[in-house]
Amino acid sequence: RQQVFGLMNLLLSQYGIDSNRLYVTGLSMGGYGTWDQITQFTNMYAAAIPMSSGGNTALASRIINLPIWNFHAANDSVVNVSGSRTTISALRTAGGNPIYTEYASGDHAIWTPAYNTPALMDWVYSQARGAASTNEPLLAITSPTAGAIWRTGRTNLNLAGTAGAMGQALTAISWTNFA
Repeated sequence: RQQVFGLMNLLLSQYGIDSNRLYVTGLSMGGYGTWDQITQFTNMYAAAIPMSSGGNTALASRIINLPIWNFHAANDSVVNVSGSRTTISALRTAGGNPIYTEYASGDHAIWTPAYNTPALMDWVYSQARGAASTNEPLLAITSPTAGAIWRTGRTNLNLAGTAGAMGQALTAISWTNFA
């Protein structure tokens, strides 16, 4: 942790790097390292892209304002997808608005399709530390509630709202209930 922090500060001091546009990403163990970096050095990064990992849910409140796009596969045989699910849930409960992409398949090595997500790099490079996040793709549910968290015992639910992704039209949105 401290070595990465020291390396980042060394690079910042020696090169003309925009300190408001530092991004961190990691895969598997590197994904765990990404979650660790952003919870320990909360003011260093403009955005984070952890993959196939999970974070410390007790520290979620530290990073609710950081743009995060997390990726994982439901059938990951190396790192259980529950790590991402619980971390994203903790962030949302704390008031954050992370983007979460879960692939139905792909096992552990989903980083090639993840990094090839059409809007990902545009999203990353639109983030700057200290500036409001674009938080796209964005889904806004307006009915039955606009609240970030809504619990119901219903088996069927009609939702209404809007969706956008980097200026592109969305043709479909799907949910999976992890209750």
